[in-house]
Amino acid sequence: MRISNFKFQISNFQKGFTLIELLVVIMVLTTVGLVVGNIISVSLRGANKVNTLTSVKQNGNYTMYQIGKVLRYAKSLDEVDGNKNYNCIVESVGNLTPTPTPAIHASIKVTLLDDTQTIFSCDSIQKTITTTTLPASTTPTPYSLLDTSVQIAPTSQPTPGYTPVSTCYFTCYQKNPLDPPRINFSFSLSQVNTSAFFENKATVPFETSITLRNAIR
Repeated sequence: MRISNFKFQISNFQKGFTLIELLVVIMVLTTVGLVVGNIISVSLRGANKVNTLTSVKQNGNYTMYQIGKVLRYAKSLDEVDGNKNYNCIVESVGNLTPTPTPAIHASIKVTLLDDTQTIFSCDSIQKTITTTTLPASTTPTPYSLLDTSVQIAPTSQPTPGYTPVSTCYFTCYQKNPLDPPRINFSFSLSQVNTSAFFENKATVPFETSITLRNAIR
């Protein structure tokens, strides 16, 4: 029996990528890049939105705390919108008529236990909330409770020839002369920003109610 010797030879072919394979790889890499870029963009925009809201809320909470701390321990309510004889008592017209809504005001003035006076004011021109603490003999020097990154938000978008109404106001309510007056303070703050991106814009409403327990009218 004769067995022939066969030689097996495996040829090494230098084979490259075809044009279709290259196009497929490019499409896959492009798609992955777009997905990753979109994820990073969304994350950054979300972080910007959180930072914007945090800034507005910090300013609003600080303002409410400062005003509430002063009003809560004030010994008298002296002026409302510069009127020394303002009466906070809201009387109902009749049994069938609901109690009228208290009027809104831009400023209030109180006297503290140490006989200094403090004025809180909604400044619609500068779009800020100011406070002035002074002895009775000095000239008021107001300073803003808000930093430069936020402002009082208008109730509507400004149009030519129209001045938007401010969302910042005080109301004063007193059921009868023996009750201490209650001051309600409402305002909305928005981010000062010229950017058109929504994540850089934020408007947050705030409201607090303080009873002047030590006030004597």
